[in-house]
Amino acid sequence: REKNEPMVVIFTNVVTGGDEGYMDAFKRFVGFSTSQGARFVSTDELVEMARSGAV
Repeated sequence: REKNEPMVVIFTNVVTGGDEGYMDAFKRFVGFSTSQGARFVSTDELVEMARSGAV
């Protein structure tokens, strides 16, 4: 957080499964992360950020 470095996370039901417990954990992760100042971007946006020197 202090260095403004990205954390790359890939979410897929192949790894995490498809039941509600996994979705609840995902929602909690997103909620906690955003409450701490995280933001989520697409792969294209992350690449552009790297090219522009934003990260």
